[in-house]
Amino acid sequence: MIMGDRTVISLRDWKVFNKVIPKYIKNNMNIEQAVDLLYLRGYITKEKKQILETICCSEVRNKDKNRKLLIELLTTLDFNDIVRFLRDIGQNSFANELQMERYSRGIIIPSHGSDIAVRYGTFTYYNNLKIQMDNNIFHDRIIELVRRSAFLKGSLTIETNPTKRQRLVDRYAVVTYQKVAQYRDREDRVKMLQEMKDSLPTDVDGTFTNIIYLCKMAVTEMHAGNEELAKEYTSEAFKLCDGCQQTFVKVFLCHDLQFVSRILHSSSHTDRHLKDTISGGDLGLLFMQEEQDDSAKIWNRVFLSENAMGLLKIRSNFKVILEETVDENDIRHAEMLLEHLVTKQGPLEIRREMIYFLCQARISELRADLDEAKDYALKAKILAEEGVHFENDKTNIADYYDYLCGK
Repeated sequence: MIMGDRTVISLRDWKVFNKVIPKYIKNNMNIEQAVDLLYLRGYITKEKKQILETICCSEVRNKDKNRKLLIELLTTLDFNDIVRFLRDIGQNSFANELQMERYSRGIIIPSHGSDIAVRYGTFTYYNNLKIQMDNNIFHDRIIELVRRSAFLKGSLTIETNPTKRQRLVDRYAVVTYQKVAQYRDREDRVKMLQEMKDSLPTDVDGTFTNIIYLCKMAVTEMHAGNEELAKEYTSEAFKLCDGCQQTFVKVFLCHDLQFVSRILHSSSHTDRHLKDTISGGDLGLLFMQEEQDDSAKIWNRVFLSENAMGLLKIRSNFKVILEETVDENDIRHAEMLLEHLVTKQGPLEIRREMIYFLCQARISELRADLDEAKDYALKAKILAEEGVHFENDKTNIADYYDYLCGK
């Protein structure tokens, strides 16, 4: 909340910082350097820098200076900006713990349904399916997903083993999750989601299926412009997820909440919704640190690429918003994410590689290197033949390439 030119931080965030800060106040922290970086990277004005410098010059121990600086920042920046700044100066553990403390009570996910989903290999099943989808392995994605849905539903009618029935139900939910993503028409999406919910047997744990239903209904209503309905579904998803422990459902919730924020940002063009988008992706990355297998890299690639697109004002349908300016800090942040994407997260799927080239084209354009921008955009355009799900997405990438060629 903003009052005048100062931020009035919420009681919840005060509690978060008061709990976490004492663990990270170190005598050897270079507070003067931190203030310089705050100013150089555009987090604070010159006037605010001078105020913070007076704290640095005060005759108190470094430990107390650090605490005073952080408390002053709480009245200047919002929570997400502070987290981003801490990451900028290499304080990743501090930033991670702040996010965990702030969000864990509202987003840590089910110990009941999601435990079962993980135990019976549903996460692995979904991740393998997603890799195949993003690499365009299937001749027709929709036909393959319909085939899988029919097989899982048919198997469920004859299976009597409780463990296997649970596995079939959970896998049917993740196939539906992917199938819904292939459609943009609200009526089609609602019909598929309702069919999934109505077919849920009474003798299995339906928590995971119901969370998938709520998340995808939130995205569906946002696509249709029904913001209030989307918020209601999001709220219900949070309630259902409250007090849960597994990573599996966390990433689905983070991904779809991030998507809702991206749609809101596309229509409102407000910094708040952009920050919500990036925060959702950061939280997804944070949760994936709990995973040690390839599933972590799969989802890290998703969240890193989605965050880069958001920072560079590229919509989820790959339309580049040319009329919007992109802050220099956001360009540098996107560059950092893309570098991490290609150097730390393993080989990219066709879809991720396409997004990478599109983002690099946007960065080159913003840096006024049009030749390089055209080269990257052409690569994205070629990969779009296999990497997009909708013709309109392909058209948006081609239009951006044509725009660059015409400059």
